Amino acid sequence: MIIAYVGMTHLGVVSAVGSAEKGFTIVCFDESEQVINNLKKCNPPVVEPQLADLLKKNADKLTFTYQLNDLQKADIVYVAPDIPTNELGQSNLSPIHNYIEHISPHLKPDAILVVLSQVPPGFTEKVNWKKENLYYQVETLIFGQAINRTLFPERFIIGMANPKSPLPKKLLDFLQSYDCPILPMHFKSAELTKIAINLFLISTVSTTNVIAELCEKIKADWSEIAPALKLDKRIGKHAYLSPGLGISGGNLERDMTTFCSLASQHGTDFSVIQSWKKNSQYRLNWVLKKLHEEVIPKFENPKLSILGLAYKKNTSSIKNSPAVKLISHLKDFHISCFDPIVKSIPEKFSKIKFFNSLNDTYSNADALIIMTPWDEFSYLSLKDLVKSNVKDIVDPFGVLNHEECALAGLNHYQLGK
Repeated sequence: MIIAYVGMTHLGVVSAVGSAEKGFTIVCFDESEQVINNLKKCNPPVVEPQLADLLKKNADKLTFTYQLNDLQKADIVYVAPDIPTNELGQSNLSPIHNYIEHISPHLKPDAILVVLSQVPPGFTEKVNWKKENLYYQVETLIFGQAINRTLFPERFIIGMANPKSPLPKKLLDFLQSYDCPILPMHFKSAELTKIAINLFLISTVSTTNVIAELCEKIKADWSEIAPALKLDKRIGKHAYLSPGLGISGGNLERDMTTFCSLASQHGTDFSVIQSWKKNSQYRLNWVLKKLHEEVIPKFENPKLSILGLAYKKNTSSIKNSPAVKLISHLKDFHISCFDPIVKSIPEKFSKIKFFNSLNDTYSNADALIIMTPWDEFSYLSLKDLVKSNVKDIVDPFGVLNHEECALAGLNHYQLGK
């Protein structure tokens, strides 16, 4: 059995490499000759832990191509380009429309076509392919944890024309190799399930942020509250209970926008979703507000050192990054930056000094701002920070220990404390 993945962006590359790791023969197609040539050199277009290593390990099972004819041998074809969004969270479906249009004439007549990209409800059923061989599969990858998620999925959610009919044997054999539950349902139900998963995550994140802010005001400690919540079976040990700087990255924002649009079209209530969007924007300004309240007034011309530019650790994406947003508000200040993966920022921030060394970044800085909780930042020497004249640390995610910072004579500001 041969499986093809179309679109070598984050979703397609990670899914293809994961399937090769499971032992399957994989064809990887992308219309960009440059992307394909880089992949042949084991140079993936995205940053993800373990990805490059597994790419090299499974090179004998992976064929990379920009030739449409190479898709003719595939039994199952996953259409998997990342769906770009604009600043309003609206999806641009042109790339996936174009891919489906271009590849369809080159597939075997009995090929199984699976839409893996995130699309709005109603998209898949309109795809021009035999309905008995057309499916939608919900992807639940997480940036920074994508390899683990693709190798050990919690379940497969499969949209299809008739959920009561059996899955084709080849598709069923492939899915069963992952040894997890398979949930067949109608196309629109599966497409909405993806949005529903993310909305429940957003609700948890938003509730956490609202309570964490009150903790700061009344001197309660969110880190003491969270363990009690995780032991409640109605909430659970895996719940998203870490305070953050709103919703970022693009995918969750898209789901809120899509849901609000659908609800508006069909006359259902979406005010709670609007409140999450409003709260997300409010929380995004937490660091800026803390700087103006606690740090900037102390100095005539403060020198600020920002650690982390990616919107979350273990990724190179700066889509809707809180750090980039913060820099846009602080561009008139003396700012130095460092990120272990992101090595450039938008040209409009050309005055910002970019360092390749962590220690050089905070040398002679008045305040340190940790915007991405990269693991290596947790090993910062508090003694070195003090020697470098750092006096204040704005650390929303608590990368550094609050009590240890206080003992070292550093002012430490953290969400929920």
